[in-house]
Amino acid sequence: MQLAASDVRRRARYHLIRGGTPGMAHGMAVTRRFLVLLFQAGTIALLGVRGFPTGRLMVHGLVGVFYGCACFWPGQAVTERRKVRMLVAGLLAWGAWLVNTGGLCSPLVPLGFGMLPPALVILDTSRQRRLFVVGALALLLVVAALSWSQLAALLPPLAPRGGHVAPEYLVLVAGSLVVTAVGVAGFWGHMTAAYEKVALELGVRREELCSFGEDATRQLEGAAAHLAHEMKNPLASIKCLSAHLARGCSLDGRLVERLEVVAAEADRLEGIVDGFLSMSRGLGELNPETVRPKELANELRLLLEARAAEAGVTLEVTGSAELELLADSRKLHRALFYLTMNAVQASADGQTVTIDIGPPSDAGVSQIKVIDRGEGMSQETLERLKRPPFASRKGGAGLGVAVARALIEQHGGRLAYESAPGGGTTATIELSLATVVTAAGPRLLPDTLRRPAQT
Repeated sequence: MQLAASDVRRRARYHLIRGGTPGMAHGMAVTRRFLVLLFQAGTIALLGVRGFPTGRLMVHGLVGVFYGCACFWPGQAVTERRKVRMLVAGLLAWGAWLVNTGGLCSPLVPLGFGMLPPALVILDTSRQRRLFVVGALALLLVVAALSWSQLAALLPPLAPRGGHVAPEYLVLVAGSLVVTAVGVAGFWGHMTAAYEKVALELGVRREELCSFGEDATRQLEGAAAHLAHEMKNPLASIKCLSAHLARGCSLDGRLVERLEVVAAEADRLEGIVDGFLSMSRGLGELNPETVRPKELANELRLLLEARAAEAGVTLEVTGSAELELLADSRKLHRALFYLTMNAVQASADGQTVTIDIGPPSDAGVSQIKVIDRGEGMSQETLERLKRPPFASRKGGAGLGVAVARALIEQHGGRLAYESAPGGGTTATIELSLATVVTAAGPRLLPDTLRRPAQT
């Protein structure tokens, strides 16, 4: 039978406490049982000396023998069935001792509370725990009913004398409380040690998994970098040779078209290889300088104008021309290149891709938006976009967004996407400003956002 998820979690949580430290758990259980039996032997001795009825003393001793046999015989490994048997035997023995020494007025009542914490952990299912609680309540009801009869009467020397509590009664109550407190304290000490072991074990396993993951990632990165590096030279040769042949005068037009396709595919593969190399060799150091995003966007528009025209897409740049950022122009250009290429590829014939340089906010943050009017993306696709590699276009490597995001975050910025099916997509870059140029002149931002002075 398949366990429910809650039962699996419960078993995993209790496994170490119930059996994960067998030496400690068994030792604590044996100690508790010996304490109970030793206390009952002392109780028999005290009551015998003080004139307790002989018949009841014999019953008390027989109940102790029954409890000892149930707990210590046979001396095999502690199993789940044996644990349940010991709990039931302890419950029955406690009820018999109560009846023998005064029912609910017995000084041995506190002993029963020492069985509750172990029962909550030892019993494996909630059904077993409910049965145990119901059994304990039923036992108390039986003892309460017998307390009205002579069978469970409080007899001398435990009965009050002269309107005062008997000293023997106080001694047994104090002994019951001490045994219960020692048992409960030992049990919770065992639980604390078990949970500490769980925490240490989880820490060790986490470190092992992290170390294994780092080694595997490092090996994959090395293999990817080596493979990408080895592919660059053949791709460059294919691209150059196909372009050279396409310019040959002796070739017919159909063959020229095919060579142009070869050159374009080689160029696309070279972009994929560059993406892998970017991911494998890291981002490198920033070289910040004052950058005007609109100038960068205009350069990018000229660079991608031919590619956009082939797809029937128009590129436009809008926004403030005076806005300045403190950024690495080469890396910001690269991030904008990936985002703009994705926008062009997501657009249909006749649509427009806009690079908008937004005005600065009061918090000193500027937004650069790359907007397309394509099919858009669902929320599920947006979530998958955060876990590279992911490509929604057939033939894509799925690394452009990841590289762009890493480059922007290296600047301390943020890349966010807004999209809906049929509503296009907006990729927003948020970066802190270096200076904001207004009609009143340049306004310097705090020193932490300014470019260090050149010496």
